[in-house]
This record gives sequence, C-alpha cells and structure tokens, in this order.
Amino acid sequence: FAMSFQKYISGKPVVQVYLLDNSFRQLLIEPSSTVHDVCLMMARKLGTADPEDDCLLLSLNEARDGVAIGRALKRETLVMDILREWETNDATEAKLVCQIHLFTEGLMDSKDERIREMLYMQTVYNVISGMYPTDKEDALKLASLQFVHKFGELKPETHKPGFLGSKLREFIPIAHINGGTITLTEWEASLYASVARVDTATPMKDYIEHLRYRDYFGSVVYAVKQKFEKDPEVLPKRVFMGISRQGILLLRIPENYTSRSMTTFRRFPLGDIFRWAFKPDEHFYFEVKAEDGGEKPDEFKFKTTEGEDMSDLLTDYAMALLREMGLNPDGTKRERVAPGAADGSAAAAASGPAQSSMPTSLAIGEAAFAGIAGDVGALASAATRSGVAEEEEEEDDEDEELEEEAAEADAGADEDGEALPPGWTKQYDEDSQRHYYFNVDTEESSWDVPTE
Repeated sequence: FAMSFQKYISGKPVVQVYLLDNSFRQLLIEPSSTVHDVCLMMARKLGTADPEDDCLLLSLNEARDGVAIGRALKRETLVMDILREWETNDATEAKLVCQIHLFTEGLMDSKDERIREMLYMQTVYNVISGMYPTDKEDALKLASLQFVHKFGELKPETHKPGFLGSKLREFIPIAHINGGTITLTEWEASLYASVARVDTATPMKDYIEHLRYRDYFGSVVYAVKQKFEKDPEVLPKRVFMGISRQGILLLRIPENYTSRSMTTFRRFPLGDIFRWAFKPDEHFYFEVKAEDGGEKPDEFKFKTTEGEDMSDLLTDYAMALLREMGLNPDGTKRERVAPGAADGSAAAAASGPAQSSMPTSLAIGEAAFAGIAGDVGALASAATRSGVAEEEEEEDDEDEELEEEAAEADAGADEDGEALPPGWTKQYDEDSQRHYYFNVDTEESSWDVPTE
C-alpha cells in the first residue's frame, strides 16, 4: 500500500493526507470523492474559520517518492483513481500532500491561526527547496527564526553541536548544504550564534514578513524559454515565470541559489492580462495591454511543458479575486450564509448587479481591472474562457525552431551567438538551472566555456 492509503472501513477508503511538516490527517472518503472534496475535508479537519472558501486556497499534491512534491492535482480528479494508479505502479512511498495553492490578499492577512501556520510551513518549504533563493546571511536569519519557533530560545546546555544532527537540513536551504564549502558542523555552530541574537515573541510572523515583500513571494515559479524574438538585453531567452496574486512576473534565473539574484525583468498585473492560453506540452501564451497605449495587445509566448498548470493557476487567481470582492463568476454579488443559518439563508444582501468599485487593498487596481473588458463581470468571463483553448500557431513554427538550433550547432555557436570550438555545443541542465558545454565527438562535458 502507498503511504497515504491505509485501509477500508465499511467499503470506504481511509487516506492519510500530509502537511508540509510531515504531520497528517486521516480522512474517510467516498469512492466518488474528488481532489476538491479532500481539500474541503482538510480545511474542516484543520478547523479553519471558513472551510467552504478556505479549501479553494489549498491544493492536493502528489509526492510519488514520498519526498518530491509535484504540481497541484486537478480538483475534479477522483482520489480513488490516484490510489489505483499508485497500486498499479507499485508506488509504495507515494503520499498525498496538502499545501497552500493561492497566496491571496485574504490569506496573507488572515488572522486564522491554522491558515497562518500553513502559510508559514509553505514559506519554509519554498526557502529550503530553493524556490526562494537566499544568501548565507538570509539563510541564517530565517533558520534562526524557524529554530526559535520550533524550540524556543537558545539553551546552551541543550542546544549543543550535534543536537540537530541530520535535521539541520530542515533549517538550511538545500543549495547551501549541497553546493557550499561549509560543513554541517559549521552551519550548526553559525545557526546557534544567530539564534542567540534573536529577540522576538513572534518568530513565525517575522519569518513570513522577512520575505513577504519580495516580488516572487507567493509565486509558483516555472522555468520557461521565450518563443518570440524579444531583445535579449530586455528579456533573456530563458527566464523564470512567477504566477501569483500579482499576476505574472518574469524573473532572472539565479546564477546560483546561494545568492539573492532572482530579480524581476517585467511584471504584468492580473488586470492588464487580456487572455491566456496553452498548447499541451508545448507553450504558454498571454496577451497584455500594449505598452505604447495602442489597441493591439502585446503578445508573449513561452516554450514550456507546464502550460496547462500555468493556465489553471492564473485562472484560479482570477476567480479568487472575484471571491474576495464578493462576486460570483457572472459578476453578481455572492450570497453569504450566516453561521448556523438554516438551508442557505443569506447573511448578505440579495444578489444583484455588481458595483465596479473594488477594495483598495486588492493587488488589482480599479482602472486595471476595468481595462480587461470594461466591467466587473469581465474578469470572470476572461477567466472562464482563458486557459482552456489551444493557441493556434503556424504549422512550421516548431520546424523552424529546430532548424535554427541545428544551424547554430553546425556553425559551432550557441543560441546567444557565442563562438565555440569545433564539436562543442551549449546545453542546459534543468536540475541545476545552469548551462554546460558538451563535445559531441569526445563526449566530454564542462561547466566552463571551452577554449580549444
């Protein structure tokens, strides 16, 4: 059995759904239960203030090896189908992991203790995994706040070298441990020295606040390659794309993950994005307001195999903004059920035409929002239309790109025009997010630019 599948009770499966701190909740599900149903059950199990809404901020993810967490599972997927697939493929270590899906304004400002704890766990995970790059000073500052949150103030008689042992990897980002020259013993000593300087009664809050106002905070980051010939000085061919409540960010790929070098090239507020689409396993496409104020929108297309995930996430954020504004997908006011009210009696006023004004706390401004199509219902319309259609392209588009790459290789130059000795080609390593050089004749590889 997979780790998330326990047993049957009266013909119904019992599943364990894990959180990012490796704690779990056991759920008795129905054969017809979907991913959305499980997210709702988790919100109720966690005791959030508004499970019906809060469950939409959560996602259910698959960790097939019990460690690496994949992208969010589609909400309509049957959980039993996932369990059967695990059984078929003997995925005995597989887990279901519940985590934060949407970093909305409401979630960021939530006073709900359970939501705040999940936000903290998600932030720690993003730091440790390298989603949010840190330099040494940053890493120690965050690790010390995490330590105080978990263990309290430093106790020299208890917190001695070796106290953390292998658990040090839960505090120090992977990139620093695997790619640096500092030993684990030295990291632990530095951590204790940093903890001794911490003076706060709210380490969890301080941890989040330390990162909250960085552009990429709350973003899901994807490695993409631009397909339009944008000026490389303005937009490199390969970038990170971050999708968040702010819209879309184009970020510089860090030279390494032990520095804070993930700077922003371009930002596109959600209200400026007219539409978005994807072609499965090929690209993600979006249109934004023209910079020159013209009627024709600016177009951006990026090569990626994750276009569907990106499109779904952007759509989810658009719909979440409507919910925060108290609107239905058709632009009418949402009816809110008062706690304890019987049979759906509304706590708010009856639904009617929505107002075009919005709370100023929203990341999306009124003018930008109106720019989508002129009224409040437009965002819902764009969200329900976008992200599901395949963007049409010329039939020979891929062939032309392959021909260009082949010509570059034949000419002994990489895609940026860098001259290389005969036989050498420039390649890209997805794991390290770095370029390397490979000699097709000798099968030699090198991180450094070959000179002969």
